[in-house]
Amino acid sequence: MTDEGLIEKSLVEQILDRMFANLEEREEFDKQVIQELKRLATTGNLQKAAQVTKAIKSAPGAAP
Repeated sequence: MTDEGLIEKSLVEQILDRMFANLEEREEFDKQVIQELKRLATTGNLQKAAQVTKAIKSAPGAAP
């Protein structure tokens, strides 16, 4: 196999993948919240605390 066939992820992408994998293992975060956080990551908005807070608080059973 040649190196051309391999696409390596950046360090940031690897960290985000691991973070989301860890979140998926926790019962506090349902699929909808994780999907919204992933969307924020892909749009560059994961660094905006207000949007992350809104995504997390939208979870069923989250404190208001």
